[in-house]
Amino acid sequence: MTCAQAQQLRCDIFEGGEDHSLVFIPTDSPYTVNPIDLNRFRFKAVLSLGASSLDHIKIFVSYRTAQEALILQQASYLPPFPVGQSLTGRQQLYSPDLGRELRYECKLAY
Repeated sequence: MTCAQAQQLRCDIFEGGEDHSLVFIPTDSPYTVNPIDLNRFRFKAVLSLGASSLDHIKIFVSYRTAQEALILQQASYLPPFPVGQSLTGRQQLYSPDLGRELRYECKLAY
């Protein structure tokens, strides 16, 4: 299968002692994708469609404080996308206070 046939991005996340499995689908309206709150962290993946295939993927992770959301990571992925293996590798991020950890890995699914 090719990346043009990708139906979703599956992200396995560990945060706050909990496992989460999130699924993101391609969109032609990337600015309408909302982040998902995971305790103090926010996670967002945007799969932007081009004319006939997946144009790029962006992943955003931020940490919510009482005043604002601080961006910890913004990662961009361009074609060709890996087929049958991890897109992101294992990522580990830490909050600016107390060292809270969020780990994730994402893979395209067909």
